[in-house]
Amino acid sequence: MGVRETTGRPQLPSFPPTTPTDYSTRRATVQDWPRHAPFNKALDTEEKSDLCFWVGMCLRVDGRIQAAVQYLEEAWQWRKNHSSEDHSSRLTSQHALADAYQANGQVRDAVELLQQVVAIRERVLAEDHPDRLASQHALAVAYWADGQVQDAVKLLQQVVAIQERVFTEDHPGRLESQHELTYMLGTNS
Repeated sequence: MGVRETTGRPQLPSFPPTTPTDYSTRRATVQDWPRHAPFNKALDTEEKSDLCFWVGMCLRVDGRIQAAVQYLEEAWQWRKNHSSEDHSSRLTSQHALADAYQANGQVRDAVELLQQVVAIRERVLAEDHPDRLASQHALAVAYWADGQVQDAVKLLQQVVAIQERVFTEDHPGRLESQHELTYMLGTNS
């Protein structure tokens, strides 16, 4: 774990410069974060929001869902207060929080957040943009978990149709959506 040099303000731990999916490298920071958390409550910075986001993502991967929700809520709240509604980091944070809510059994909260993300991404991104498709996929799964079966199937059918046009047959996102749709249709018959 590194420490950022700052002038006139408390120092926050920072993640090593790795790929966003390298959670094992980030684990040391996650384990060290609680000792920094009390004085950091007063900080209101983008740096803290980023750190809360990554701590939340690591906790989510580790299965510590309630703790992940707390950190992801804090990250999303900062981004909500300081970024435009269509800013990519705000939408990514909101999407991640919705995922954590769903894992925590807060399905209606997840649906509400994802509906907002999808509405914005449908307005600002092309229909075949991977972020838009990922959010639509996540919303379909949340609809399913919420018992909105017809909405889930309809939305996922749209996602799969687009992915079949633009992604290769072995693309992971396409395969995941096709698998999920097959499951929904098989369970619903």
